Amino acid sequence: MGRSRPAPLVSAEPGAAVEVFWRRWAALRPTVAAALDADRTDAIEPIVGAAVSALDRGLGWSVGT
Repeated sequence: MGRSRPAPLVSAEPGAAVEVFWRRWAALRPTVAAALDADRTDAIEPIVGAAVSALDRGLGWSVGT
């Protein structure tokens, strides 16, 4: 038997969850940009990771300049 994927944290339909993510991203983007500018990538993982995990815990992500 294969491993089952964890359920997404957001129970709304996928389109609504994506809209929530992008609204959240708009608020997070200045913080992420400042962390990148300061070479503080360690500060990015907790905030972006939480936003992405809210869509689906199985998603991967990356951020770059």
